[in-house]
Amino acid sequence: MASSLEAGLPPAEALEIFDRGGAAEAAKSIRAGASLHEAMVGQQLLEPASAALVRAGERSGEIAGSLREVAADLDGARKQLAALAMACAYPVFLLIAANFIMPFPKLILEGVGAYANAVVPPLLLVGAPLLALGWALGTGRMSWATLFKPTRRIPGLKEIHTNVAAGRLCRVAGRLLAAGLSVDDSLQFAGEALPYPDQTDAITRARKAIKGGAGLAAGLAPTGLIPPETMSVITAAERAGKLEDALAERAATHIASAAKGAKVVGALASTALTVAVVGLVAAQILMTYMKVLPGLGNMPPELQEMLNDPP
Repeated sequence: MASSLEAGLPPAEALEIFDRGGAAEAAKSIRAGASLHEAMVGQQLLEPASAALVRAGERSGEIAGSLREVAADLDGARKQLAALAMACAYPVFLLIAANFIMPFPKLILEGVGAYANAVVPPLLLVGAPLLALGWALGTGRMSWATLFKPTRRIPGLKEIHTNVAAGRLCRVAGRLLAAGLSVDDSLQFAGEALPYPDQTDAITRARKAIKGGAGLAAGLAPTGLIPPETMSVITAAERAGKLEDALAERAATHIASAAKGAKVVGALASTALTVAVVGLVAAQILMTYMKVLPGLGNMPPELQEMLNDPP
């Protein structure tokens, strides 16, 4: 779509060429007077956080560049999720395999029915929620931000959330300031790129402080959205008149830190899950065979003879 806009096509025609689910309806909305970001959000082609970048592009006259940034963001997010899925694939495989292996004595001693009764319920218990979650994410009924919201207070993950918020805020605000928008307007649009209500409320408070005469650094400082190191850079850049460049540099730093943190968390999660699954399997096998061994004396004579004198 960005290429179509760079070639000179209007947004409505570019959307029709894009030809994805909802694109035609979004094109109709634009012809009816809606902006590009409003039309794309209305048809769930973009989440609000990504739409804020498109809106920034509309105000700065760089819509194609904003769309390319959104595409790069989505591609990076997909790669991070794929890496996390691959990291968790091995422990999940172990868990599924263990579900079939641990009840195996029931197959020998009690038959197929008892074995199936032991295997199927755990599969449904784990599989049904995962399928429901995949359906909710795939249909847009749940966003990734909602999924990860409970992790915002967990040490290690909290820093990733902070870097994501700071990166988005600095990038959108920096682009809009470079396009000539005021600090207040830039913060308004940057706040729309943040996924959680408490973050947008913090931006509202910062805007009130700025309208009262405070600078960008003084307005953002009480919100806690920007780490202290970046606050120091913003303060110095504001005094030196190089705020746009500083925000762009800090945005890249925070986004890279978030990606690195997500990779480390994925590796640690994979290791922890693997150890937990192996420990669970070992404990369950031990408990199962401790229950089975006392009953070996009651086995039919033919089976005892086979065990004692294998061919």
